[in-house]
Amino acid sequence: MGYTRRSGRRWSPSWGRGVSIADDAMQGFRRNRRGVHAHGRVHLRVALLALAMGVARAHEPVFTVGIVPQRSALTLALTWTPLLRAVGRAAYCHLHFETARNIPTFERRVLAGRYDIAYLNPYQYVVAHRKRRYHAFLADAGHLRSILVVPRGSPVHSLRALAHLSVAFPAPGSLAASILPQALLARYHIPIRPVYVASHGSVYRAVAAGLYAAGGGIVKTFQDFPKAIRDRLRVLWRGPPLPPHPLAVLPGLPKAVLRRLRSAFLGLAGTSQGRRLLASIGVRAFVPADNRDYDPIRARPLAALVAPR
Repeated sequence: MGYTRRSGRRWSPSWGRGVSIADDAMQGFRRNRRGVHAHGRVHLRVALLALAMGVARAHEPVFTVGIVPQRSALTLALTWTPLLRAVGRAAYCHLHFETARNIPTFERRVLAGRYDIAYLNPYQYVVAHRKRRYHAFLADAGHLRSILVVPRGSPVHSLRALAHLSVAFPAPGSLAASILPQALLARYHIPIRPVYVASHGSVYRAVAAGLYAAGGGIVKTFQDFPKAIRDRLRVLWRGPPLPPHPLAVLPGLPKAVLRRLRSAFLGLAGTSQGRRLLASIGVRAFVPADNRDYDPIRARPLAALVAPR
């Protein structure tokens, strides 16, 4: 019997997914009982080993991991689920992938404490720490950088040329892709008509299709996007480096589990399979992180975080 969080900081018993493994082992054992007679101890040992492994997995706790929906839900599921499965095996727990249909919905779920672990942008983290006491324990190796993109053949070659035009952004709470570009434009008194289209991918597709004069994103999601779309876009502006996306946990996660999770995530970069899993989510490696790493986001006015380049 494992444990899964039902609400708040309380944890209650849950069988988890390991029961089905044990059941399958027993059903397979019964289906192959003739084989047991034929090959005796070999089949019996295999069946008992599978049963023992299933029971062991049934005792492992289950934790929900919420991933900020900067890409489509399908893409996130296909890339994050194998990584979380590998980390869970190494940390002796089950990590259940979740995302949301758009960034505002994800932010509401974070503030409701729906996710035991959340992968989110620095601004979302600062808010989540203040309101729900989420605590950063790991982060991307590298930095977060804002960009503004325009159609490749656009006549717009300066920020001032965006005045009074429609510009696409993922969501109001997207730090690098929305808040900082708009703070920059406001700082230089460049009025625009912001339009929110739910995700980074939607921004890039809409701008490439000529629906908007420009769009906000980040270097990481832009580089991960299909080349056919990227080739139809041009980067108008890049922002300075910012603290990266953290992995943050709710209070109450057992310390022993947190230590195992930290070790498992950090260990991914040390194997070829782990590096492939990291590459699939656009991360070179995870590194240790702490709440204090995000003090620059708290301490400086938004306008001071951006500078035109």
